[in-house]
Amino acid sequence: MTIVTKIKKAWQTIPMIMSKINYAHTFKYVFTSAVIFCLIFLGLYGKTYFEVFSWRVEQALGLNETLAVESDQEILKSNNALLQINKIDPQKNINLADLHLILAPPDNRVILPKVYKNFPIVEIDDGALRELKADDLQDALLKGLESGIVHYPLTAKPGSAGNVVLTGHSSYYSWAEGDFKDAFAVMHNMEIGDKIIVYYGQKKYVYQIFEKKIVEPEDIGVLEQLNDKHWLTTITCTPIGSNKKRLVDVAKQIYPPVE
Repeated sequence: MTIVTKIKKAWQTIPMIMSKINYAHTFKYVFTSAVIFCLIFLGLYGKTYFEVFSWRVEQALGLNETLAVESDQEILKSNNALLQINKIDPQKNINLADLHLILAPPDNRVILPKVYKNFPIVEIDDGALRELKADDLQDALLKGLESGIVHYPLTAKPGSAGNVVLTGHSSYYSWAEGDFKDAFAVMHNMEIGDKIIVYYGQKKYVYQIFEKKIVEPEDIGVLEQLNDKHWLTTITCTPIGSNKKRLVDVAKQIYPPVE
């Protein structure tokens, strides 16, 4: 039997196969599978999507201004509480005096004023990257992301020339350790012109986003260090619920002014 004859015979059997398909049963199976998939997806990432889209709705309705005022009031309450504690324990006040707590947090932080988010910056060991051990680097990154936003090893530090790279989860397994599994999901609401504030070594740096793009996971160009620039790059996975692409925001330092 020639190849042409085999192809013709196979083609002739298609109508017979199609006639035996139970379309109602098939549709029911596909529909049920789709519903189950959607329920599982919503269970895993529904909260994150709700936070991202509810912020957009609040912005469209002009409710963000009210939230900003309420947020400021909470900050004032926190500062007042801190002062009361220090009055009770004068020695503690003396010990903390050099930290300038009213002006800057005691740890390194990244603040996204537009979306009212404030995250700790985590430093991880750069040994795995220096030795080109990809698996060890991945493990170190995932461990660091349990505690906040990771300052990518061997990239510039805030205030220094180069490219400060910060990476955070937009979504991750709900059963995984840590409280920052969707910290950078809000980067989907950040736009060109928005500001990113970084407190590093108790010094304040302000960056303004000038580029927003989606790249492939293997695109290491986003880590490039430019010694004549003072940039900050944030990286997170997109779309939420997958690691198919990377959402990248690039910002330049505007405070302190760079000469």
